[in-house]
Amino acid sequence: MMAEKVSKVAPRERTAQLAGGFTAAHLVVALQGALAELRRSCDEVNALNVFPVADHDTGSNLCATLGSAADAAREVEDEGLGAVAEAAARGAFFGARGNSGAILAEYLYGLSQAWRGLEQADGQRMAAALHRAARTARAAVHNPVEGTILTVADAAAAAGDRAVALLEVLDLAATAARAAWSRTRRLLPALRRAGVVDAGAAAVVALLEAMAAAVRGVPPPPLSPPVRAAAAAASAGPVAPVARYCTEVLLRAHRLPGARARRALERLGDSVVMAERDGLVRVHIHTDAPHRLVALAARWGDVEEMRAVRLPADSRQPEGVRTPRGKLPPAHPGRCSPPSQG
Repeated sequence: MMAEKVSKVAPRERTAQLAGGFTAAHLVVALQGALAELRRSCDEVNALNVFPVADHDTGSNLCATLGSAADAAREVEDEGLGAVAEAAARGAFFGARGNSGAILAEYLYGLSQAWRGLEQADGQRMAAALHRAARTARAAVHNPVEGTILTVADAAAAAGDRAVALLEVLDLAATAARAAWSRTRRLLPALRRAGVVDAGAAAVVALLEAMAAAVRGVPPPPLSPPVRAAAAAASAGPVAPVARYCTEVLLRAHRLPGARARRALERLGDSVVMAERDGLVRVHIHTDAPHRLVALAARWGDVEEMRAVRLPADSRQPEGVRTPRGKLPPAHPGRCSPPSQG
């Protein structure tokens, strides 16, 4: 019992010992704070979701993905920043849901790569990590589009370069992320028509604001999307999807033909995101032929998990469909996953 108590307070002690740096304790608190804000704003973020498909589940998907990251981080919270960041990235990789969740998982992976082996990160390493995260997220998307989470991540990274001290880097990055989030509705035609901001970008804004708050030792500010959710949902109206199923496959790859794989996936559909971790490959795609994705993936390795959700023909919530070998739990569009599910 005494050993357990010592383990619980270790992150706070490490924060005090390493004052001035971003620590594992800061990251754990930031992940929890960002998740709490996303859960509180889940319905609003869902209502913003009109791109790439108006299935209104982005808030739910971000909650599920970040929840998996936060749960994994807590399991190793008494270790260094590099170890906690790696655990969070791995949790997000396995818990990623939807297009936005897949990109968020890659953003966290970029942070973990920049912090590998570190006990803490100063301002310079934080700025470098923001760049690494933005690049990693963008590289995973086959056809990057401006006015999305990728644009916001880039803006935050660029702003962080203007400072040296840790808290100044985080403040500049968070402020730039929120400003870029507001501008997304002018950059992407689908958002401009609906009068909304990008739903997926809420994750980067929430995370960066929570990181700055964690260093200060205060709660993160309200996420408060910069448009009224009710107006966003009403103005979005029916939007026809470009494909029938939001499909995700996790496989243990024996061989992955690089550029050929990307071209093959692009022929099957769009909204393609592909990520690799230690021989495991996760593919997200919007396609009208999920079975063809599974057949293609089987040529590259052993399919471990598969999940397909039927996209709506209008703004209604998507209908879940059976997955042949899926171990992934079904998504629940329109509401946040409860804490037990991450």
